[in-house]
Amino acid sequence: MFRAVFMKQLNRLIALFTCLIVLICSIVAILVITRILSPDVLPGGSVNPPTMSWFQPQLEALADNTRTNSLTNIVIFSITGLLSLFVLFLELKSPYKTKSLIISSAPEGDLTIEEDSVRYLVEKTGTNSHDIISMRCKVKIEKRIPNIPYTISINCSPKITLGSNVQAVRDDLQTRVKNKVETLTGLIVHKVNVPRVKYDRGTTSGF
Repeated sequence: MFRAVFMKQLNRLIALFTCLIVLICSIVAILVITRILSPDVLPGGSVNPPTMSWFQPQLEALADNTRTNSLTNIVIFSITGLLSLFVLFLELKSPYKTKSLIISSAPEGDLTIEEDSVRYLVEKTGTNSHDIISMRCKVKIEKRIPNIPYTISINCSPKITLGSNVQAVRDDLQTRVKNKVETLTGLIVHKVNVPRVKYDRGTTSGF
């Protein structure tokens, strides 16, 4: 679970950083095209020895374009900058939040469990079998009825040892996951789907 949360946060940071860089580049390009800034505005250049600043040749090419090309470039960089700004706004406004599943409701408040916790429980339950090397799963809410636990469906995609009986692994996994989740969380498991099983070529079951 920690790894999944870490990867989601890392991907979010990468998206934010990328959008910020694109936005800055768009602003600089527009200011250079309109001659508000010179093409050597970025750092990296020096007088002695004479060296160009970062992306100076590209910025000089933008600044030297004809009026028609300049207008086209301004429109392109403006749209790119606005899209980056929009994505930044969405990412900052809606930080990653895990979904909560209701176990029970009472006047004092709801008892809930995070969806990521259920997913982690399912994956740990699956990998307790010697035939299953690793497993990924998804939790889907089927029913939200007031005053009773949520009804969920679970999709599992296990990677199993070469030579394992696929049907036997599937049946055992479905039974163990359903019993474990319902016993430990109180949620109602409608069904456990195992739509795809993949053999791990590096391990064998001793067949």
